[in-house]
Amino acid sequence: MVKNMKILYSDSIDMINMTNERFMNLFLINILANGKTIPFVFDTGASITAISESIADSVGAISSSDLVTVGGNTGMTETVSKSIIPTFKIGKNTVENLSVIVVPDNKLDFGFDEDGNSLRVNGFLGWDVISNFKWTIDPHARKYIVEKPELTDNKDQLYWDNMPIINVQYDNHNMYFGFDTGNTESMFSKEFTPFLKTKQEKKDEIAGIGGVIEEDVYLIDNIKLNISNKSIEIKNISVLKRDVFPTKNFKVMGLLAADIVQNHKCIIDFMNHDFQLI
Repeated sequence: MVKNMKILYSDSIDMINMTNERFMNLFLINILANGKTIPFVFDTGASITAISESIADSVGAISSSDLVTVGGNTGMTETVSKSIIPTFKIGKNTVENLSVIVVPDNKLDFGFDEDGNSLRVNGFLGWDVISNFKWTIDPHARKYIVEKPELTDNKDQLYWDNMPIINVQYDNHNMYFGFDTGNTESMFSKEFTPFLKTKQEKKDEIAGIGGVIEEDVYLIDNIKLNISNKSIEIKNISVLKRDVFPTKNFKVMGLLAADIVQNHKCIIDFMNHDFQLI
């Protein structure tokens, strides 16, 4: 009989330093499993936590016969296996019996950046875990504040539809975007095309499950968005000529990524549907 995931929350608010390791502009968080401290990408866009085969072996993950098909921003899919991590810690919080997907090491090796730094990751801490906590991400102090969520009131700023969905205002229009901290750059979908002032085209490389693909996109030099009453500007946005990810209930205009959190504190509290940039 498969046991459900269980979380043993800390009795107090937990403050966790970001890892010393860097992976482009993504946020990494240490977990402690089987006596090993392992940095994972903090990935709101991953519905299921994913780990490499070598990490699965090192933390004593229990393999399962279950297979699952996963996809990403490239539109490509891949079938991978599942395992159970019996127990691990995030700060002072303990997570038990977490079902994860296990990915071949080479699928989590993205080569090197322009400075020659390795672009290899151990895994992605996904929404299955993230959604069970209240998070404050402070990119300036390089800390996470992690709390047990307490039900207060519905803020109507954060939803779920195959990915976390957030409210965004642009040019007096209310819009919905996916929120994916596991992606380095924001990208818009075909739904945003009617709002383009001009249609400047270029080729862009999109990385994700299955590798890197090149496709024709429209380019936005810069754009200002309002999120939770905070005005932000993002630059060099690719507008794809397709959907970025599938949804059932929301018409989404694209994907907002780790780049929107680089200069702002961020609150994620799914229990209260709260998302803020501060």
